[in-house]
Amino acid sequence: MNWEKCIHFLVGISVGVAGQILIWWFIPQQIKLVTVVSLLLVMVLNYGFELYSKVRGKGSYEVLNPAAGTIGGAVGMAAILLAQFY
Repeated sequence: MNWEKCIHFLVGISVGVAGQILIWWFIPQQIKLVTVVSLLLVMVLNYGFELYSKVRGKGSYEVLNPAAGTIGGAVGMAAILLAQFY
């Protein structure tokens, strides 16, 4: 198992939770818009950090790392959505 992908997954969960809560705080009436914007934020942040490591030359550049972070973000967002509705 690649530990780097596990770390990206766990960080993705926290970014998804934070994004969902913060964006929901600004526009609480439109949950669909909050979910879409939060998912886009998670994807952009994950891939942006990966591009930053490629341009900077530090760390390893792998396309699957942002995918693991995005999946983690979706899990975090789903947890917040479930908590909002129940």
